[in-house]
Amino acid sequence: VSTQSTGQEAVFSIALDITTTLNTKYQRPPSTAPTGPFETGVTLSAGQVKQYNVMFMFQSFTMSQKLAGSLSYTHQSGTNIKVKNFNLVLPSSAFILPATMTREEFVGLMRSGLSLSTTTINSTVKKALQYIGALFRVSVVEDFGDRASMYGRTVQNHHVAILMKQSDVPGKVSLAVKTGDSALGDSLSKELTEFFSTL
Repeated sequence: VSTQSTGQEAVFSIALDITTTLNTKYQRPPSTAPTGPFETGVTLSAGQVKQYNVMFMFQSFTMSQKLAGSLSYTHQSGTNIKVKNFNLVLPSSAFILPATMTREEFVGLMRSGLSLSTTTINSTVKKALQYIGALFRVSVVEDFGDRASMYGRTVQNHHVAILMKQSDVPGKVSLAVKTGDSALGDSLSKELTEFFSTL
């Protein structure tokens, strides 16, 4: 979590509270209460930025997770506690790790009966390779200019294969996301659709 004091005063007593769900549990620091806000120990001078690490435990990340949270603090000039509410979105793609695969291994994987999710994005294959590689941390298996393939693996060892082809419609690319879990494939496909719609 990145915190920044955007005002002219220092910020003190920063406390954090993040709700948990049955699927996603926030790992609270030792010696803190099991519920409610807890002091982070972070103090910010005017304009200063600091990072605070948060850790979660997941049962599953085949779907994007959205958690509600709040950040409370006080200013140097007074003791009134101010609260900022926020939503923390943890997309399925955050759990993909870089992995490589040879063309022969990739062909074999495509024949193994992975689930399929498709979408169409506004892009070119060249730009799609660049953006998806950065967003999903997947590596290029093959690139033929008008079509390409990419591969990665999740922290729970799900295969993530992405096939793309320049569409007959100018400025469009057809994407196929293949994974070992249909919900994960649909979630990743939705992420890509939403991301490219903002470009």
